[in-house]
Amino acid sequence: MSRVSQDLPQGSGARVLSTADDLTKIRDRVWRNFVSAYKIYRVSAKHIDLVFRQLGCSRGSVPTQPGPRYERSLPNELWHIDIKGPFFINIEGAGYLKTWIVGLVDDHSRFVLGLRIHTDAKLAPLLQWLDDCFEIWGQPIELMSDNGSPFVRFLPGLLPTGFGHRLAERRIRHLRTQISTPWTNGKIEAFWAVLQREVLDRQRFGSLAEAETALARFAEYYNYHRLSGVLGWLTPAERYDGTPFTDRGFENIPTLSHLQDWLAATMTAA
Repeated sequence: MSRVSQDLPQGSGARVLSTADDLTKIRDRVWRNFVSAYKIYRVSAKHIDLVFRQLGCSRGSVPTQPGPRYERSLPNELWHIDIKGPFFINIEGAGYLKTWIVGLVDDHSRFVLGLRIHTDAKLAPLLQWLDDCFEIWGQPIELMSDNGSPFVRFLPGLLPTGFGHRLAERRIRHLRTQISTPWTNGKIEAFWAVLQREVLDRQRFGSLAEAETALARFAEYYNYHRLSGVLGWLTPAERYDGTPFTDRGFENIPTLSHLQDWLAATMTAA
């Protein structure tokens, strides 16, 4: 494609992209697709950037500053909880099943204390699952969530109900993230990114049971076999309860386990 600045009449970019106020709301790719689809002009991303600059609306080149980092000094001081979804499972002959995934992560160690898939986002099954996690791992001093349902619901007079009430019964302090500060709950947000990249984008589930098995398997791998650079190349389990890392080779790495026999033979030959 030739440079659009040679294809367009002088000043036409400013007429098509009418006002500076409008330009600040739309990315160059949206405009490029728009004017191409409507056969207005063939517009390159470089030309759109040029028009933005000419109208004083160039996009900022300074990256968004990350929020402050923090880490509790001991396990079970602070846990992070979150719900992601909905996700849809295509069950053969039965259509799509709508599901949500709820996760629970320790702040100090990044240890996954719980990972469960639910067929609804209601409070009752969440509380039962949370109680099960308390029975297994004890309970934290504080538990952090975002401000979504079902974590934050109040009656008139600011009386906590449901989730907040259950934490109050157990004398667990409920921390809530501020609006537009996703880094506050960043430990579990980082885990969601890994789960998406290493499981959800790679596997297709044919049933709820398959999804449950895959999540349980991944939580085991994440806690006991996946080394974390953030933790100084320890596993979350090493930091959470001192479980030693004893892996050798690729046996417990899902994406490389098929090479374990080759590795063993190569090491023997060497």
